[in-house]
Amino acid sequence: MDQKSEQLEKINERFTKLLLKHQGRIYGYILTLVPNLTDAEDIFQDVVMVMCQKFDKFEGEHFSAWGIEIARNKVLKYRFKHATSKVVLDEDVLGRLIERASQKFQQQEDRIEHLDHCIQKLNATDQKLLEFRYKVGMKVKEISATVNRPVTALYQAFSRIQLSLRECVHRQKMIEDR
Repeated sequence: MDQKSEQLEKINERFTKLLLKHQGRIYGYILTLVPNLTDAEDIFQDVVMVMCQKFDKFEGEHFSAWGIEIARNKVLKYRFKHATSKVVLDEDVLGRLIERASQKFQQQEDRIEHLDHCIQKLNATDQKLLEFRYKVGMKVKEISATVNRPVTALYQAFSRIQLSLRECVHRQKMIEDR
């Protein structure tokens, strides 16, 4: 495989990983604005195609925000095209709804980034407990058997971890708002 092919493969792999990580947010955004499930899926596919075609120009860290912006434009085009249907929102109202949804999704994206940052600050044991519980989907009893700790101790640990993460995310938000 030549260098250009390897480079293209790495770009495709990066795009695929980012898309898999953020597709739920992008698709969820579309669903909030397009009532018809089939139309929402079509718009999502169009968004993914545009993102794929323009990925070489993507330079930011906010992949989902970029995708949501593309989705916003696709939804506006969809609304304009379907303006003859029975239920049509005033263009100004639609614009405000889309802007509000975009802000909410950006806030959610920021909270997720803060949470990821805070999880990285936890010690390895706490990170492993979170991984067992939320990535693997193990029940607390199963984790107890795996790590050889009492169930009550694990509930206390999860409570402590949750409080620590909540405080850390809050601090991160305060720093960002300055």
